[in-house]
Amino acid sequence: MKVIGFYTINTPYEQEAEEFKKSLDEHSIPYHLYPVDNKGKWEVNCSLKSKVLRQALAEHDDNILYLDVDARIVRKPPFEEIEKDIPGYIVWHPKFRPEGQLASGTIYIPNNDLGRKVLDAWIEEQDKDLTVWDQDTLFKVYKRFDHFLLHHDWCNIVRFREDRPLIETESPIILHTQASRRNKGKV
Repeated sequence: MKVIGFYTINTPYEQEAEEFKKSLDEHSIPYHLYPVDNKGKWEVNCSLKSKVLRQALAEHDDNILYLDVDARIVRKPPFEEIEKDIPGYIVWHPKFRPEGQLASGTIYIPNNDLGRKVLDAWIEEQDKDLTVWDQDTLFKVYKRFDHFLLHHDWCNIVRFREDRPLIETESPIILHTQASRRNKGKV
């Protein structure tokens, strides 16, 4: 298993990438980070996620655990629990989205035909409108393919506003620091 992430060059996400690497190095987790050009708008930068993952599958032989670059490893991930032949996602049902919402900060993609098909479908969906949030375009795609749901321990999200329900667990593996809340206006 290889952890994959990406960050935009000449933005505050370069510093996030440094903290990300430290977190992975502390747990001796293999990773590859992709620097990408800043497209000038946060949503458009995020829309690159599916293409970065597709590139990663082509360049690496490993299955992939994608993490947003604001992720920090809290404890050694039990990769054997999730290494399967079908993709894995985090889905939760907040009050303001009763149909559910996919959290795209942690995604497991197997390096096989199904993983490539899912990413190709996601790229196609995302390319329809680069300003639509990547998690929303992936949510449209994920129901079309076999998949499993990752436990919320794989995507613990720091709470910044008490009025918005976010994923929280008692035994997190990965903590997402919501850098977008700090950096969205700077990109």
